[in-house]
Amino acid sequence: MSKAKKSTSEAKGPAGVKSAIRVFKVLELFDQLRVPLTVSDISRELDLPLSSTLMLLRSMTEHGYLTNEETRKCYFPTPRLSELTSWVDFTATGVENVTFLLDDLSRATGETIVLAAEQSLEVVFLRILPSKHPLSLSIEVGNRTPIESSAVGLAAMSAKSDDELHALFERLADSPGRALSDTDKKKLLRTVRKTRKQGVAIGYGLMSPDIGAIAAPLPAGRSNVTYVVSIGGPRNRIADNEATITAALKKHIAKLEKARRVS
Repeated sequence: MSKAKKSTSEAKGPAGVKSAIRVFKVLELFDQLRVPLTVSDISRELDLPLSSTLMLLRSMTEHGYLTNEETRKCYFPTPRLSELTSWVDFTATGVENVTFLLDDLSRATGETIVLAAEQSLEVVFLRILPSKHPLSLSIEVGNRTPIESSAVGLAAMSAKSDDELHALFERLADSPGRALSDTDKKKLLRTVRKTRKQGVAIGYGLMSPDIGAIAAPLPAGRSNVTYVVSIGGPRNRIADNEATITAALKKHIAKLEKARRVS
């Protein structure tokens, strides 16, 4: 890796300008290297103080622009960044396909469509296409939900091996109030295995008593972070259309997998 030099404008500008320039420097570094990076990697490459780099990356992660692979302590950009500029240049095949996937699912189901990413022991919502129905699922970009108690979380966990799931259970045990009993672990493991087998996670009343959701993981990308697409709405309406929604989700993700293999 070649170390980037501080710009004159960063060295002499006000603190707010320095922070803004550093954000762009981080994004340019990811564009150059296109691999997950640790705080130390970024600090070294950009010649920034380690503490300042950590604060910057945490802020970018908190706002949904980066994901943090906690087990490897690596950061990687999220599709939210591409969404900000996709109207300028729409040639990145992978991003284009994900965007079309969300739009197609919105038209096919009429329900709220969510793009989410695994974030430590939670799942963070990165993009939301609202339903046209008067009564619908209402969530906001940046909201988070525990990975062990939601359809999006189950979908994210279904992309993991059993060994990785057991490691996740151990991490939950170290999180206040989230340790699982042996019975809960066995039940959750069975549910994740079922999700893995059927290709989608189906949940009713997990995030809210009146909400239903059907979710599936997206094909693996350059980052080890798992991305998930979820279709959610009022419990009864999702249940009544479960088969149709499930078929649409599987069909469109299969198309995405095929497109990525070709590219």
